[in-house]
Amino acid sequence: MKPLPEPTFDFVIFDSIVIGAFVGIALVLAHALQLDKPYWVPVSCLAVIQGSSLRAVWSKQLQRIIGTVLPDWGTVTLFLNDAFDPDAAQLAALEQRGVKVERTRMARIAGKADVILRDGRSYPMAGLFVVSQTLGSPLAEQLGCVLEEGPMGMYVRTDERKASTVAGVFCCGDAARIAGSVAFAVADGAMAGVAAHQSLVFGAVAAAA
Repeated sequence: MKPLPEPTFDFVIFDSIVIGAFVGIALVLAHALQLDKPYWVPVSCLAVIQGSSLRAVWSKQLQRIIGTVLPDWGTVTLFLNDAFDPDAAQLAALEQRGVKVERTRMARIAGKADVILRDGRSYPMAGLFVVSQTLGSPLAEQLGCVLEEGPMGMYVRTDERKASTVAGVFCCGDAARIAGSVAFAVADGAMAGVAAHQSLVFGAVAAAA
């Protein structure tokens, strides 16, 4: 278990004030917008900002969005698969939205979209929404490219031309975006191709580190 930080002023007092302020602002905005059941807004806000790092915050926010939006499309089961451990506030939010939480690890996917668990139980699903990782290869890091941390993992920092921080190295698609998107990947690939051709003609320029 990761040890708790030292009880400094920033950790005990300052963080408490910041968290309390944002939760309070969330509640005020919920009432100002006359939302139905406004108490879920500060609960969700608290669940998100409890992350200990940027990636943890994004991960919590992503799970909250998934649990909130997907039930509008039909019956939803969230398979944790030891990748995410929701806290009490998040579990309450998921339950309120009618999301079933399954903690048993998955063994395999069979048939069209049948989830087979390690204990032998099976969930025949109409479809699967999978949260993937953005960077699956160490090549960019080995080349010296600066990486950024996002909710889906690490990705390569690029500029508007999709140039990395290493001159002559261009990145596009999931490897260079905070989250995957086919449409954005196609557009980024076109830009990276044009920029790479220009670099061969006029010389390569690295993005700012």
